[in-house]
Amino acid sequence: MPAKLPQSFIQKPVRHLRDVAVGETVFLMYANMQPDAHGCCYLKPDAELWPQEGPNRIQVTRANDGFHVTILEDYTWQLGKYEEHALLSKDDDWFPVESITPKTAQETTDEELRSRGLQSSS
Repeated sequence: MPAKLPQSFIQKPVRHLRDVAVGETVFLMYANMQPDAHGCCYLKPDAELWPQEGPNRIQVTRANDGFHVTILEDYTWQLGKYEEHALLSKDDDWFPVESITPKTAQETTDEELRSRGLQSSS
């Protein structure tokens, strides 16, 4: 009889933004948020979730009133791209973003230091 692959080696199903529960915080590639021509932002429902903060990612928290985004790095977006992307993904309506908070580089550094049990020198 062939050996059975242990559960720890089996890839878990990919989760998407539409699967996020209220109260959950996740990370997405920043290109999965697009502004319309007026600067109002939307999130792609089928965006793949990432388990932790990393390069080119934004933090997204789902609350009772919708999705709240924290921008982790100095990204820029071109206005009007939402309309282009939304036309290409006709299957799903994009989620409107309720709030956007930029996270400064110093906040990121302080959090990284705290997570390692160290203190900021500032």
